[in-house]
Amino acid sequence: MVQLKKHDFSFEVKDEWRNFYLPECDDVDNIVNNTIETYRILKKVGKFKEAEMVREKIKETKYAKEHLKLVMNLDFKRPTEKMLKLARDNNIDLESQAVLNEFKKL
Repeated sequence: MVQLKKHDFSFEVKDEWRNFYLPECDDVDNIVNNTIETYRILKKVGKFKEAEMVREKIKETKYAKEHLKLVMNLDFKRPTEKMLKLARDNNIDLESQAVLNEFKKL
């Protein structure tokens, strides 16, 4: 899912995005690990519907973590064709430092 999402962005993603460290990701990893344990317990006691819901939440949380890493690694110096066209159509200089600073704020 994350690979598909990369194609929706207006800027390319830095190649080293997977190795990017965010302290918040440690917290998310701890939550996922605890939730996996909850999932296992629910399955053991036969609460399969609840276990399936927990499993879906685990998948969503892992995706959110990877999505955050992608967004934090957008390379504003490498716009996609879609962004280049949008900038041309609106007379925006994507190489302007002021424009780059605004993208970084977002």
